[in-house]
Amino acid sequence: MKPPSLHTEAARLEALRKYQILDTLPEQAFDDLTFLAAQTCDAPVALISFIDAEREWLKSKIGIDAAEFPRYESFCTYAIQQPDQLVVADTLRDERFATNPLVTSEPHIRFYAGAPLVTPGGYALGALCVMDSVPRELNERGQEALRALCRQVMWQLELRHQAFDLSEINEQLRRSEAKNRAMIAAVPDLIFHFRRDGTFLDFKPAKDYEPHLPPEKFLERKISEVMPPELSTPAMNAIEQALRSRDVQVLEYELPQNGETRSFEARFVAGDQDEVLAIARDISERKRVEERLRESEDRYRDLVENSQDLICTHDLEGRLLSVNPWAAKVLGYDPSSLVTKNTRDVLLPEFRHLFDEYLARIQRGGRASGLMVVQTSTGEKRIWEYNNTLRIQGVATPIVRGMAHDITERKRAEEALGASERFARSTLDALSAHIAILDETGTIIAVNRAWRNFAEANAAASNTVGVVNNYLAICEAPQNGDSALATEFAAGIRAVINGEQQEFSQEYSCHSPSEQRWFIGRVTRFLGEGPTRVVVAHENITERKRAEELLKRTVSLLTSTLESTADGILVVDLGRKIVTFNKKFLELWRIPEDAIEPRDDEGMLSFVQDQLTNPEAFMKRVKQLYEQPAATSYDVVEFKDGRIYERYCQPQKLDGEPIGHVWGFRDITERKTAEARLRHSEQHFRALIENASDSISVFSADGIIRYESPAISRLRGYAPEELIGRQVRDFVHPDDLPAIAKDFAFKLANPGVPFSFECRMLHKDGTYRFVDGTSVNLLDDPAVNGIVANTRDVTDRKQTEQALRESEEKLRQLQKMEAIGRLAGGIAHDFNNLLTAIIGYSDLSLRRLESADPVRRNIEEIKRAGERAATLTRQLLAFSRKQILQPKALNLNNVIREMDGMLQRLIGERIELIDELDPTLGHVLADPSQIEQVLMNLTVNACDAMPEGGKLVIKTANTDLDKQ
Repeated sequence: MKPPSLHTEAARLEALRKYQILDTLPEQAFDDLTFLAAQTCDAPVALISFIDAEREWLKSKIGIDAAEFPRYESFCTYAIQQPDQLVVADTLRDERFATNPLVTSEPHIRFYAGAPLVTPGGYALGALCVMDSVPRELNERGQEALRALCRQVMWQLELRHQAFDLSEINEQLRRSEAKNRAMIAAVPDLIFHFRRDGTFLDFKPAKDYEPHLPPEKFLERKISEVMPPELSTPAMNAIEQALRSRDVQVLEYELPQNGETRSFEARFVAGDQDEVLAIARDISERKRVEERLRESEDRYRDLVENSQDLICTHDLEGRLLSVNPWAAKVLGYDPSSLVTKNTRDVLLPEFRHLFDEYLARIQRGGRASGLMVVQTSTGEKRIWEYNNTLRIQGVATPIVRGMAHDITERKRAEEALGASERFARSTLDALSAHIAILDETGTIIAVNRAWRNFAEANAAASNTVGVVNNYLAICEAPQNGDSALATEFAAGIRAVINGEQQEFSQEYSCHSPSEQRWFIGRVTRFLGEGPTRVVVAHENITERKRAEELLKRTVSLLTSTLESTADGILVVDLGRKIVTFNKKFLELWRIPEDAIEPRDDEGMLSFVQDQLTNPEAFMKRVKQLYEQPAATSYDVVEFKDGRIYERYCQPQKLDGEPIGHVWGFRDITERKTAEARLRHSEQHFRALIENASDSISVFSADGIIRYESPAISRLRGYAPEELIGRQVRDFVHPDDLPAIAKDFAFKLANPGVPFSFECRMLHKDGTYRFVDGTSVNLLDDPAVNGIVANTRDVTDRKQTEQALRESEEKLRQLQKMEAIGRLAGGIAHDFNNLLTAIIGYSDLSLRRLESADPVRRNIEEIKRAGERAATLTRQLLAFSRKQILQPKALNLNNVIREMDGMLQRLIGERIELIDELDPTLGHVLADPSQIEQVLMNLTVNACDAMPEGGKLVIKTANTDLDKQ
């Protein structure tokens, strides 16, 4: 029996493809679940299968050899359509499976129980099933086991799918990290990369600041290990706050260097995976300026205001009546503009609803105090502690005198302190390094979680490196490893404990059979008063070692890049001393190395001036740039020998201040030569186009005219500017539009292929002119980006061709008439021969017959018919112009009457024949056949002149002709 199909089959198959499970190798995780299903349900056969479009594919199997079944034989196809499970106690009693080949032959399935494997999106991908060769039932315990195992199968499938996604994400992360490192290397500031626990992941020193440790000493160490507590604690707070709020956190701190204290501003930015990037900039100069500014403000404030608190008055509706300058400044308003506001307006919006309660409270008790949250004009939130009183006596209207103290910073400090205390409690256990704290004797008094985990994982060390053990004794009597290094590390600990050193570190290798590994042990003395304490930390620095090797290669690559550039680079400081240059600079300017070795810019300039065509302008520009350190510049330098260089100048800045100039020189001699040739070529072709007899047009892809050559004025009467921007189809004759549209579509589909066309185009005078031409689709050519058409006016040629066709048609008619005439002449001669015999024998017969003979009448009729036929032959001979002329006296009226029948047949039914014959008409001397031919010719011409029909009148009359 064919299984039914699902209405969501397409979506189900798409979901199955996304898991990439079909036709994969066996996996132990799935085989274990199949084994559990067989064991739990006591079944000899267990399968994990997935239902493809035409087959059931087995991912895992027990008790069966096949790798897949046709879908029409599949039991699991029915199982995936069940909301829970499909249990068939006896397949021979179920009409769906009684004739199934898997039932009637090997493996003779008599019992089946299967549960669908359903995705989180609700699609059943396949089933986990058990089968037996004997009929049976599946108890509730077995059914629950199948459900649980199905969930485990889907869990394994999801894990497998996520593993594929993770590998792709890791590759994208690797590329992104490489890009970020390149960008970070170009930043002049000090850059740190931290984990959430304060571990240094990366460190890039600033150009003008020498840290107290080499950069590599920072990696994989905690902030607390390399920074004093007064810096490490706020830094850790900033890291935590940045990760929580996802906002930039700013921290200012000070560090000593070269006998002076330098101030820094660090900006902490949260990244992914609990990591933070910090960029520190030297703000010492800014701090000095700010300090001088604060001193000036203090002097002014002492003179003008004695209070740094808010002092204001407002009425019982909250309208501000006065406010001191300090408060206006804090709120970001001008004092005069602030008194036009209501107190409610400066409160944070979510606190404004409390203002009415405040007014009611102060009116009831005459006094109110508490906290209010205000919003400055810039949107900053500030917290003020107020103590306001109501004054009624001595004033015209009751007013409230208010005094408030800004406690924003105190609140922030309290919050920061609480966070710092929580942080201090959890920091030690959050660190990944193995850390122990020793007292003055070297005894371990505290360890972090990483140290404890290490000790528990190494049973041999768990009893010797825990709390209350003496770590000095352990290092001085190592059980294995390098005893010399252990003894040296113990001596370092003693030196730090005794105050001989502030800190000590030692790197050591600890290679495993599968990889090379390096570690670093650090010993740091607690700062401040109190009993002597030292921190011992061991960290794996294998990645740092690898990074150092990579850094060496990167520096080598950057040096090679500078030397491989095609530009000459020169860096000069503000004192006009040469800082650095590349070999390409010497090569371009042809400067010997000994001439530049003194690193004197003026000496080098004097050397190169003789090469220039305009050294005065060159030196003038150099002087201007040295007088304007922050200016940028670009110009072109020409040499006497024909060389042409581009000169770029960019300021070299440190902390936003210029410290020198970076000059770049590029040889553009060949480019300038090519540009000159290109300009000449453009002028040449422009002259050809503008003076060509044909019109040249350029259209866009939708038929808009973008260019017309001047020849269009002569050909079609329009000035080029009258056509540009118009639709070309608007000028094509309506009868030609379908063909032109088809040709246009062909051109769009076949770029670069020339195509001929012919149509009628509108002239400015309203007439249509015939044009033909050739067009080609150059939309893909960035220099043209259009369809180019070359057209010429062929109206005169068309008219000539039409006249020629009409002449040819007349010639064909004449030739046809001549052929008919020849045929008619031949027929007439033949008939004459026959008629001569008929008429002659008729005369002979009449002579022998008596007038009363009854046969005589018949013979006379034969003779008259022969004579009439003879008349017709004469007409044919006249038509063929082969008759011998026989003039005689004729009455034209009689001739016309005899011709009426033939003429009526000749002109047809559309033309009415009318005779107007003069009864007094005289005779004329003429050949009867010729007169008949004249009548026929006149009649034919008259018919040709009346194609739609009409009246043909034949009229006779007497007329007098003079002798001439």
